[in-house]
Amino acid sequence: MIIQPHPDNIWLCRVCDTVIAKQPLSTGEKAFCPECRHKLAEKNGCSLWIVLIITCIGLLLIIPASVLPLMHMRLFSVATDHSIISGITSFVQQGMWIPAVLISLGIIGIPSLYFILMIILLSFMVLNSYHTWLMKLLHLLQCIRNQSMLEIYLSGLIIAMVKLNGIGSVYPGFGLIIFIGLIIFQLLSLLLITPYTLWEKLEWMQNETHSISRFSNRQTNGKTGKT
Repeated sequence: MIIQPHPDNIWLCRVCDTVIAKQPLSTGEKAFCPECRHKLAEKNGCSLWIVLIITCIGLLLIIPASVLPLMHMRLFSVATDHSIISGITSFVQQGMWIPAVLISLGIIGIPSLYFILMIILLSFMVLNSYHTWLMKLLHLLQCIRNQSMLEIYLSGLIIAMVKLNGIGSVYPGFGLIIFIGLIIFQLLSLLLITPYTLWEKLEWMQNETHSISRFSNRQTNGKTGKT
């Protein structure tokens, strides 16, 4: 659910287009559309530091999860290892560019971009350093946060292992454990902090920055008037 900030402090339900006045939420509270009961927002109280650490770990797991073998297969006395990178390379060699691009974006590109944007955003939030481009960064983050294909790829991999086990020997590789860990850390980063919490933090930082700026201007004008 994408919640767009509005100067009049309103929420727009993306299901029934109902306009609702934005209300401040306490930790653990949820806001629902009065017409269709679709969830508009939810505020959680997880520490930004914890989410930042989880996000950093998730980003670090992408490389080994992509390179290390997801499964070891012995078929007709031929042993082979299969990883995400080897699968993409195989598609490219066969001229199947569309599956190669989709897997590259859904499994490596979008998750990497999501983790990088989250790390940048959370780092500035932890430091309480506000910049106007952080709003655009959060808009982009919300557009890609649910576009990952990690769970779909894992489901397909498990189905393939079950089917291939009937005609050969298939064993999970160490890369599969890391890949599952990557999915877990991505889900944690999505569940532990909600878009509402991020927007609220950014709006608070914006207001604090403007308050400090106005106070500095008054101080400067006061000194100028005395001289």
